[in-house]
Amino acid sequence: MDLGIRTKATLIVTAVCSLAIAATLSVLTDEAKATYGATWCESQKGKSDNWKSGCESGAADCRGGKAYDPGSGHSRDFHHGYDAGWSHSGCK
Repeated sequence: MDLGIRTKATLIVTAVCSLAIAATLSVLTDEAKATYGATWCESQKGKSDNWKSGCESGAADCRGGKAYDPGSGHSRDFHHGYDAGWSHSGCK
């Protein structure tokens, strides 16, 4: 099958544009997930700032692929928030 020069050029341009769009969508998706986790943690009514801080840390660790580690120098409230953020973001 012999393709003309215009067809080849069109295929190359389409491939390059597809790769550029895919990379952009990947970045936007990661940013949306980070914002969603932080927003969920902040929206929890009746929770202390310490709990919300733990929640955001747990959510970020989960999304970042880090191992479960709420740290040892934090309060009980922070640990409960960390657990909530961790599980809300899809980790078990």
